[in-house]
Amino acid sequence: MILFCGTIPCLYGQVNPNRTWSNPFNKEAAEYRVKEFLVREVLEIPDKKIIEISINALTASKSGELTTIIYDCKELGKSGLVFGFWSEYVKETNQKYQGYAFKNFDLEKAKDLLDNLDRAVDEKKDILPYGVDDLSKNALFRFDDAIFIFYKDNFDANLIRVLWNGFDLEWNQSNLKTTKRRFDRYFVTKK
Repeated sequence: MILFCGTIPCLYGQVNPNRTWSNPFNKEAAEYRVKEFLVREVLEIPDKKIIEISINALTASKSGELTTIIYDCKELGKSGLVFGFWSEYVKETNQKYQGYAFKNFDLEKAKDLLDNLDRAVDEKKDILPYGVDDLSKNALFRFDDAIFIFYKDNFDANLIRVLWNGFDLEWNQSNLKTTKRRFDRYFVTKK
């Protein structure tokens, strides 16, 4: 498959043009591709200086469409969480392309996002209790320019659709909890 995409107008988001997909996306591919994004869009690397950065993919959805990645660059004082979106990208003109993009949340915004999503998971239990046969109910949550739709499937699985910048991906509650636990272990309990 060939990737045809343009730039997405978003503070820390990009769809990389002219890339060929030969392997399925997974955590390793996300770690590889997010490096370019961090170098070009997030970090301000000083000239003629070696900088250390830690990058770790925390979770990937079963299909690999949404991957969560943390980064920590103490020398530049930049840390945070990146969502890696891998999927069909739909432009405003309804043209479809295969593409990927990254959404950066700096450390404080990432903590806020994960705390709010954790709270939303607890609050959505009133709307979507366990064992309910009514699959028409959904719980909606918005954070900045991302929308999270909580719903259940026929097997009572807790799923989350993540809508951002033309991407529409499926995540699940287990990936969210794992992301929060690993993020907290790295950034919160480590300090």
